[in-house]
Amino acid sequence: NAARRNFFVENLFEFECATADEVMQHYVAGARNKQMASTNMNVASSRSHTVLVLTLTRQSAMDSEGAARREVVSKFSLVDLAGSERASAS
Repeated sequence: NAARRNFFVENLFEFECATADEVMQHYVAGARNKQMASTNMNVASSRSHTVLVLTLTRQSAMDSEGAARREVVSKFSLVDLAGSERASAS
């Protein structure tokens, strides 16, 4: 529902990772599934969109009850849009 800012993305996957190696494993698996094709303008043109969103959470030292004192959340979005070569030029 776009009015409620909800949307559906086919073939969207979400993973919780504890290490950079785990992130890279999922990235490589996604890159293998990416649709590529040749055009007159570009030998390897992306035919599918790719979005990689990393949400990093850092918690400061624990207090005496074991609860985190502070949490910092950072979000990185890396987007590769499918090729948009102009039909008249290709």
